[in-house]
Amino acid sequence: KNLLKKSLPIGTHVAKSKDLVFGNERADLNLLLVTNPFCGHCGPVHKNFEKIRKAYGAKVKITIRFNIHPDNPSAEIVKITSRLLELYEKSNAPKTLKALHEIHSGANPKKWLEDWGECTQPDMYFAALQAQKKWCLENAINFTPAIFINGRSYPKEYDREELIFFIEDLEQNTRITEALEKTAV
Repeated sequence: KNLLKKSLPIGTHVAKSKDLVFGNERADLNLLLVTNPFCGHCGPVHKNFEKIRKAYGAKVKITIRFNIHPDNPSAEIVKITSRLLELYEKSNAPKTLKALHEIHSGANPKKWLEDWGECTQPDMYFAALQAQKKWCLENAINFTPAIFINGRSYPKEYDREELIFFIEDLEQNTRITEALEKTAV
């Protein structure tokens, strides 16, 4: 808790973004994962977030945002992230989670695109990816994975895999803090 407070808060809302949101969308505890499907370090974090979602889905909002270079709409990374955004928006969360799991588990990008198809409205999702990249640049997020807890950077002193052990305390502290803020107003 003290290490989180030392981290400067950042605004996590991105206009025109189409984030992936899992768990309880109204939860007070928001975990933001900034990721890249081609990032080798992101795979284990994705698995850890999936464990958190399964164990604490009713208590936590998990937001996934991409940090990719959307310069070339025909690049595999742009096609894959666009398709993930489209799957989420037009399909359902379990299907999107399955697609995310496959790409983060090291699936061959060409094979993944064959299996999941390409985005049917790439321009719409390309704009969302550009907005996400702009947000990353504005907040000096130059690496993946990056984890934020209610807008504060996850402390580097802890392994990313340890986050699951703090969820109950973080959720309780968030509820208490918000209740105190409401009574102060």
